[in-house]
Amino acid sequence: MNKTARLAITIFFFLGDFLLNAQLPGSIPDSAVLARQRVSDSLRAIPLKLISSGDYRDIRTLDSNEFVIRSYNAFGKSFLNNIGSPVNQERETNGFMPMLNYGYHNQDFFTQLAQERPFIRSNKTYSELMVSEGLFFSNSTTGLIDNLNASAVVAKNFSNHIDLNVIYDRINQKGIYQNSRNLLGRLSAGLQYRNPQSRWSYGFYYVNHLFRIENNGGIVDDSLLFSSRFQVREAIPVYTDRARTDIRGNQYRGVVSWLISTSSGLRPEVFAEADYQNWYNTFSDQRTGSQTLYGASFRMDSNGLLRTMAMYSTPIVAGLRMNPGQQTEAEISYHYTFNHLIEDSTYRTDLNVSVWHAGLHWNRGSGTIGLVADIKSQQSQGLYRFTVEGSQPLRKILKFQWHATIANDLASIMQQHLYVNKRSIRVLDAQKIQTLDLSAGLHFNNKYLPSLTLGWTQFNKLIYATAPDSIRQSDQDIRRFNIVLTEDFQWRFLGTTHRFRWIRVAPDLPGWSAWYSHHEVYFLFNLARRSIPMKIAGYVDLVQSGKQNGYDALSGFFYPVGGIIKAGPFVGLSAEAQVADLRFVFSVDHLDSLWNPQRPQIIRGYPQYDYSLRIRLLWRFLN
Repeated sequence: MNKTARLAITIFFFLGDFLLNAQLPGSIPDSAVLARQRVSDSLRAIPLKLISSGDYRDIRTLDSNEFVIRSYNAFGKSFLNNIGSPVNQERETNGFMPMLNYGYHNQDFFTQLAQERPFIRSNKTYSELMVSEGLFFSNSTTGLIDNLNASAVVAKNFSNHIDLNVIYDRINQKGIYQNSRNLLGRLSAGLQYRNPQSRWSYGFYYVNHLFRIENNGGIVDDSLLFSSRFQVREAIPVYTDRARTDIRGNQYRGVVSWLISTSSGLRPEVFAEADYQNWYNTFSDQRTGSQTLYGASFRMDSNGLLRTMAMYSTPIVAGLRMNPGQQTEAEISYHYTFNHLIEDSTYRTDLNVSVWHAGLHWNRGSGTIGLVADIKSQQSQGLYRFTVEGSQPLRKILKFQWHATIANDLASIMQQHLYVNKRSIRVLDAQKIQTLDLSAGLHFNNKYLPSLTLGWTQFNKLIYATAPDSIRQSDQDIRRFNIVLTEDFQWRFLGTTHRFRWIRVAPDLPGWSAWYSHHEVYFLFNLARRSIPMKIAGYVDLVQSGKQNGYDALSGFFYPVGGIIKAGPFVGLSAEAQVADLRFVFSVDHLDSLWNPQRPQIIRGYPQYDYSLRIRLLWRFLN
């Protein structure tokens, strides 16, 4: 048996034996200990209530039996092979994206704005801690890749309806493409006042990002050893300080709302918010011979490459909302953002963006319908985005959901031009990008039937990359078809989970066409007199990609490389156990690499690795 497989099995059974046979000390506790235990038991007897709340009146009750921290799911996404690496946003998103038009969304990596971070309100002091350690063996210990993820959440409730949140996320990764070391950290904090008996509510939020990413733009810069004769395939990690991306960012945000009247049937509410954001993004490769790797445009340089970007933004929002949280809700608001953009200290510009936003939502019984309109002014051009969406149950058999959006927008500053080594490398006289997006979903109440989502998007003047130094705007319509099938079925102690996503782009100039499928079978049981619920699962993944997706760290674009890839089945196993407020997850991924040395080690742009072992622990603490 392979030595790594023996090691994995040994660790699994050792930890299982430890959990099953662990006992409390046999000493008799004193009265003080018993008193503290009674207080603790009484606190636990109070039902835990968790609420996820936004800036204003949008409130959603969370399942207190589940953890707030969720595991990262990369299924169906095109991104570099690391949690926290950039995602191919143009491929994954339909048309309009916030920040895309005047920021550097592709360069944001692991970043999230304060309004995208969860805010948890709890009736108890509540905290969670997650530690996840992954080892990618690459068929030998010399090719070991290490991935450590950690997250912590603290939610504290004070008197007078004041809540405090602190959330920290950390990724330590030795190896994107098995050749680099990445350190990513994100800290967010929020203070919120929300009293159902008061007309006022307000919140203050802060988010900080600090990343050092030594991915060298996806360029493999290490020694790769492959031998089918000896069944060896490994990439030796290299710590390099010659090519890296450094990202820093801060956001300070405040929001306030005031309910004008509680007696009026419309319950009018005014709200406002203000932001200050600063972002810095630097890519450098100090090797003299690197220029040819980034395209012909850089060969005249002799001292490596340096690309710096900075963005300072001040968004301001003010609006009026009618019937917030009621069956019929309406909103009108005005958004203004002042942006100061710098590229390589050579290009500087001030960019003013204003948006009028209006929304109307009906909720009648179990059916809903919503209308949203955005009218934007940017760079002396009029832009728009109109959306209509709704849902309706049909004869208690299924729920039908639909969505339609039509929009036109401008290319981002990064798409319009690029400055490297303090000179202009690319200028694209981009025209408006028009998008028509339609989708429909069927969600059956019968547990034997899957959920189905169909999507169709048409892009006019789409901007895409064909190579690291070749950015183009299509002169023909590009259409994308999307099918998503999901099914979760459980019968007593047996269950299955199935996920399927199919993307077809015609003509496929950007190289986005692909399909994925994930199939899992699991078995549920209890140990130690039903005090320890267990879950054992096995899965199979399949991937077919029309093109692999390379990544250019200079411009933030994904581009098509290579031919059609048919890969799989990728086989994995996992075991999960929970003791009180501690959850333990043990998984072994891509076991097929142990018996199939010809499988691809990496599918560029898709989350596939060689044989890996991951241990994940989640703790939950009350008061």
